[in-house]
Amino acid sequence: MNGWTSCPVCLNIPRREEISNPKQLTAVIERTRRYLAENKLREVAHPQGSGLPWTQAAFDVLPANGPWDDILLYRFSCSRCGALFDLHADTYHGRAGWERAPERRGDSHQCP
Repeated sequence: MNGWTSCPVCLNIPRREEISNPKQLTAVIERTRRYLAENKLREVAHPQGSGLPWTQAAFDVLPANGPWDDILLYRFSCSRCGALFDLHADTYHGRAGWERAPERRGDSHQCP
């Protein structure tokens, strides 16, 4: 058991996915846009002072087919239970992934 809980909204959203080429990154961006349009996920803005040394465009204006900035870092939350999901990419070096952020002790994302 991985310690993650899921609700009916995010149950079928992938937990982890390695992205190894631009075609896969495009597919994950498009799938995430569907989740947003279906109100399964919400984009979570990076708070001021989050440690990010740059600003990036909101996900809704990110081009699905590129070109992309060298670094992409987006966070989403389940619209029902609040579980967090990250999309991260180092497009310059060709590394990227989608993953559910691990729950911290005491966090509960179970739906009522």
